[in-house]
Amino acid sequence: MTLVYATGQPRFLEFAAARSRRQVPAGATALAVIEAGRTEDLIDDPTFEQMTGVEYYELRELISDARRGE
Repeated sequence: MTLVYATGQPRFLEFAAARSRRQVPAGATALAVIEAGRTEDLIDDPTFEQMTGVEYYELRELISDARRGE
């Protein structure tokens, strides 16, 4: 299982992936869970609407990388 999460606020988000929940920092927002070829997006509409285009594409790239690693 891989968790993709963000720290910070929209327009200043930093994305990362973790192999366990213990690796996710306090206050981080989970945006996707990748497990056994399955991806569950957890991003809510308000966060999505406030993200920049660059942030969105960075997130999608990290999710794609995490899928390849599963």
